[in-house]
Amino acid sequence: MLLELSNITIVKGGLKLVSDLNLTVTGGSIVCIRGRNGVGKTSLLRVAGFIERPYGGTVRFMGLDVWSLDEQRRSRVRLENVGYVPQFAGLIEELNGLENVELPLTLLGYDGKARRAAALEALELLGVGHVAYKRPYEMSGGERMKVAIARALAKKPKLMLLDEPTASLDPESSTKLYSILEELRLRGVGIVVTTTDLKEPLPCTEDYTLSGSLMLTITG
Repeated sequence: MLLELSNITIVKGGLKLVSDLNLTVTGGSIVCIRGRNGVGKTSLLRVAGFIERPYGGTVRFMGLDVWSLDEQRRSRVRLENVGYVPQFAGLIEELNGLENVELPLTLLGYDGKARRAAALEALELLGVGHVAYKRPYEMSGGERMKVAIARALAKKPKLMLLDEPTASLDPESSTKLYSILEELRLRGVGIVVTTTDLKEPLPCTEDYTLSGSLMLTITG
């Protein structure tokens, strides 16, 4: 099992967003989580990436109880294995597109040549090689999101977490992203992706909607 969330409860501002939720992600799966804004999708994704500690429950990654690890070890496990794409891209404004993608590779100890090659490959895959030397403020919303996805992809993670990645993409770019996600799935990567669109044609292997603190399987 790649990721296992057991009896997860998430509380924000005294409001219980998620209660006793269970979710598993295996390598080679695409788990889609749908729901309106404010229902807890982002918080759940941050819990899945052990960025945010749940109010209750257990998060296991490759058998490790991640919140039993010290902060340094937990951060290292996340850096080495998890590609997280936040809802609004989360690029560092002082860095250009290439430098943003290179950053996690630098932290992982890639040498300069390997780092540059992996970053450029990821940017080209997402169709944004032309923004490699632009700062985020010079990019469109869609370009920023593609750079953020490239940053997550470049380190070849075992788990990809994407928070509403198509919200700022045009239909053609969204279709391209679906193809990339399917290719990653075939390589054995586990993927969790959120959306507010109940009908978005994501290539899900498991499809859920989050509503009223309950995870419900979508049928039909």
